[in-house]
Amino acid sequence: SASPNNKLEERLFKWSRGLYYLNLSLTFSQYVLNQGVKLSMDGKGRATDNAFIERLWRSVKVEKIYLNPPKDGLDLYLLLAEYFSYYNNHRRHQSLDNEIPNEVYQKSVELLLHLT
Repeated sequence: SASPNNKLEERLFKWSRGLYYLNLSLTFSQYVLNQGVKLSMDGKGRATDNAFIERLWRSVKVEKIYLNPPKDGLDLYLLLAEYFSYYNNHRRHQSLDNEIPNEVYQKSVELLLHLT
């Protein structure tokens, strides 16, 4: 597809190898390729590919959902919104030297603005 400035954009669709084994994968792959999109699959056996997201969802479930089982979809949505606000703005993260993600982000932005 053409971008507003008439340059061609590279389009990439990243997907898990698990989809490759479904009966519809060939049809799906062909459709995506026909749209001018390159396919990119995760490497086989790379346990670290999903480590971050698996750890995140473990935290969400253990720290919020299991303690406050949602009554319905709306309640789940509200619980998740509340948790992610807490996760990004109040929860200290060991991987960030016990700092809060949004504070780390803001410091990075300020540093970049100061450098430019």
